[in-house]
Amino acid sequence: MARALGVSTESFTQPDYDHAFDAYEATGENVGTLRAFGGLLASLHGGLDDLSAEQRQTLLAVMQGTRSGKRRLKAGLGNGVSFAHKTGTQQRRSCDAGIAERADAETTNEGPWVIVSCARGPAAVSAHERVLAKVGEALRYSGALGKPW
Repeated sequence: MARALGVSTESFTQPDYDHAFDAYEATGENVGTLRAFGGLLASLHGGLDDLSAEQRQTLLAVMQGTRSGKRRLKAGLGNGVSFAHKTGTQQRRSCDAGIAERADAETTNEGPWVIVSCARGPAAVSAHERVLAKVGEALRYSGALGKPW
């Protein structure tokens, strides 16, 4: 990297990418808690003051069409749930967060639910995705999203 940038390795303040990412994360820049992100999603569903109903529906439609994360929470939630979500992947962390709604919500009068989950550790993204799918599956079969289907 130093060669590509045309600088000496002594100019680097971190010995490798893992240390550099940890130092960046410690600054608090571009960081939010899962609780805060869940609150934002709940507000989005309930109606944010700064968005019109049309803008809100457009944003939810974009989130509904998210192509990434098919092997994350969505995989475990199954076909009976629509999931307007946003994924995130960083060094040693993979996340999925969104608003889940059962396909039969109108007849069951259950939901929607805000779900926010991350997997963290040195494992590969594929391992994180398997864990997140298991979280979705656990929610599905536990009855936390209404009667299991």
